[in-house]
Amino acid sequence: MRLSLAALPLSLFLGALSASGAAANELSISVKNDYDSYLAPLFEHFHRNPELSEIETETAARMAQELRGGDFASGTALPAERRLMQ
Repeated sequence: MRLSLAALPLSLFLGALSASGAAANELSISVKNDYDSYLAPLFEHFHRNPELSEIETETAARMAQELRGGDFASGTALPAERRLMQ
């Protein structure tokens, strides 16, 4: 009986570690799915449509669009957007 009680903390620790591992695996799968379905195509878009440094008007406009779509509020238009609105 004493051996069982002594093993209890180890058993609880290993159980928690296993649950933590399962949660980490679930998170890893979720991140991979998000990357594959959304971030990879966005990354590829930017690399297929390069712009010169300091005049990245389309890139800035696309990033503003993506941020607004993700519930990131922007109080002012980016310089590139201002140029596109004129």
